[in-house]
Amino acid sequence: MQNTTTNNGGKICEPYSKYGWCEKSDHCEQSHNIDLILDEELRSQRNKKSKLLVNQLLEIQQQQQQQQSAINQEDSNIVNDLDNDNIDDDENDHDHDQQINNIQCETKEEPPLHRKIGLHHAGNDAFMTGYYFLFNLIANHKSVANIKEFRKLNELSRFRNKIFLSSKPRPLNVMKSAYVKCSKGHNEKLSKIKMKYNLIQK
Repeated sequence: MQNTTTNNGGKICEPYSKYGWCEKSDHCEQSHNIDLILDEELRSQRNKKSKLLVNQLLEIQQQQQQQQSAINQEDSNIVNDLDNDNIDDDENDHDHDQQINNIQCETKEEPPLHRKIGLHHAGNDAFMTGYYFLFNLIANHKSVANIKEFRKLNELSRFRNKIFLSSKPRPLNVMKSAYVKCSKGHNEKLSKIKMKYNLIQK
């Protein structure tokens, strides 16, 4: 499936929604609007939660019906036992009502519904991480006019090709493999990026 239709009738780019990247880039006819993607994701989660809630309520209702059947059977057994034992009417009514009240109190306790709280979106997290990194880097230094000046910042070399992982003392180094060659498609895309931002070394 290549796209998802929103409530407004627009189509969301499925690759961009899942991975935050689309090979068609600006030429893609489908929406790359992050707000629409997040709204659609929230709507999908609400639908899943609604279905889960309905199933849980049906299960609870079924359990209550089974418990009520057990209560009715127990009430019938109690009445039969009281008739057979010829117990005094006053004591009979009191004990019978007490047992019914105890059983009904137990049936009122319903199992708690499990709720999943929280939302994670890889594309949004990656964007905010990059934004915070750049903002913090530039805020503590002079403003840069273009990407060439930005690349000259001394602090940038400390973070180049490194991915900082949670609970790890050292970052993961991103290096070119000595065993695997880059694909033709990768080389073409990298060349386009370098030409677009004038990054070709002379």
